[in-house]
This record gives sequence, structure tokens and C-alpha cells, in this order.
Amino acid sequence: MLFVFGGFTTHAQTADEIINTYITNIGGADKFRSLTGTKMEMNVNYQGMEIPVELVQLKGGKMYLKINFQGQEITQMAFDGTTAWSTNFMTMKAEKMESEMVENIKQEAGDYPDPLIDYKSKGYTAEYLGKETKEGTECYKIKLTKNHKWLMGKKWTTSFSTILILKIMFRF
Repeated sequence: MLFVFGGFTTHAQTADEIINTYITNIGGADKFRSLTGTKMEMNVNYQGMEIPVELVQLKGGKMYLKINFQGQEITQMAFDGTTAWSTNFMTMKAEKMESEMVENIKQEAGDYPDPLIDYKSKGYTAEYLGKETKEGTECYKIKLTKNHKWLMGKKWTTSFSTILILKIMFRF
């Protein structure tokens, strides 16, 4: 008679393992570092209204954020690498942003194209928060934190599908 005893083991995922798998799955850090610009189109649901948003970011920090609100295209924020402007919704005119806000934008420009690429060298820490379900998909939940005098302990939470290890949700 032969008896086989076996145990089931589970592999605990770490934040580093999940992030490294994600980076591999999106093509690798080197390919992402070679990007010169990205454009993201999304819809924001605000008080029951779908608001189209366009975010364009360029290597070096230049960027703009446009929204289309009730048929009117508004450049909500723009940054040329030195100066940042935002639209005042009362006057609908561009106004220069305060220096503290410009410093925040400059700091975040260093995260291009993705804060998870080389996150440790950028001053972030990553923490695995466990699993969660988002819109029927089981996900790993990671909290990314950066302590910097201008960013005031900025925190992001990112959810990655457990099957493909791709981002499906990103929250500030």
C-alpha cells in the first residue's frame, strides 16, 4: 500500500512581485521608459453626468488636461515644464497656478510614464493590502505612498486583476 501525503501551499504575493509582474505584462520597463508621450481618454461620472476627459503627458513634464463639459471644450490644466495654468470656471480664463501647485506638478512629472516603474528610486513605498473584488473581477490591492514636502504624503491605491496582473482601477 502506498500513501501519499501532500499539503496545499499558497504563495503569498508581495507588492514587489505584483508590480514586477505588471511591468513585465505591459512590455517591460525599458519600453515604457522609451515613450515620449501618452494620451489617455476617459469618462468621469460626476453627479450622474458623463464628462469626457483627455490627458496628454510628454516626457519632460509638459502636459494638459481637457474636459468637455456640456459641449464646451475646456483646458482645465496645462503645464509647459515651467509654468502651470488652470481655467477659472467663473471667468473661463486661464490663470497661472500658485508656486506650490507648480512644484507638485514638477514632482509628479518625474513619475512619467508610470509611477510604478522604478517606484523605489522615485521615493515611493508599496504595500500589499490583500485582495478585493472590483466589478466582478478579483484583484490585488496595492497602496503606493510618496512622502515629499510638496506632495504631502501622497497616496495611490491601485487594483490589479489577479489573472492578468494588469491595472483595472487607480485611485488617489
